[in-house]
Amino acid sequence: SRYLVHPSGRADLQTVLRYHVATSALYYRDLVGDVLEVTTLSNESLIINGRNDDDSVWIGTTEDTEKDNKLDEHGVLEKSDVLVSNGVVHKVDHLQIPENVSITHHNLLKGINANTMLNILKKTNLLNQVDLTDCIIMSPTDKAFENEDMESLWNDTEKLVRLAKLHIVPKSEGRKRWFLYPLLGDQVYDTLLSNRDKVVIRELGYGSTIIRVKGQPYGTHARVLDMGR
Repeated sequence: SRYLVHPSGRADLQTVLRYHVATSALYYRDLVGDVLEVTTLSNESLIINGRNDDDSVWIGTTEDTEKDNKLDEHGVLEKSDVLVSNGVVHKVDHLQIPENVSITHHNLLKGINANTMLNILKKTNLLNQVDLTDCIIMSPTDKAFENEDMESLWNDTEKLVRLAKLHIVPKSEGRKRWFLYPLLGDQVYDTLLSNRDKVVIRELGYGSTIIRVKGQPYGTHARVLDMGR
């Protein structure tokens, strides 16, 4: 969401907002017990699924959300038929992203103003690679780089590549959602640097998660400040 409200995300935000507006008024009675493909102001179709056993109404990009691995992306109507002067409003619990909006790692880094990490990925020619693959970037804040000798780092391409790859975790089968829902205890993951250079993720509870390089002392770690996907 930080990217969408960032000046660089203005056009995508407009598309996302239009995607939440149907071109015709639909009341709750029109949605229950049926599956509708609704035209939106973004010119992308939105599926409304009111054919659920618990009488709930879902909205999403596909009818079969579970089959397309979009189970967590559908929205559920929480409040319906709020009348306004030019139509009707339904309250849903999840933001919908249309297919014609592609949010990349580059966009997310831009949205959180992780300018140093973004420049490192550009200089090492890794940005295009990570944008085209399913991976996780552990991005230090700009402030985290203040204690580094950046002039020396910029002039040492090999060291810069190693640093960048150590902060990228490639997708691994069976662990698609690990970063959104980390488990208690140490979880070890390969990095793009090599399968020997690993990072350890640990959730401490109360919303606190830390990351450290495997083999380093427990006191040498980074705190996860925020997570996006």
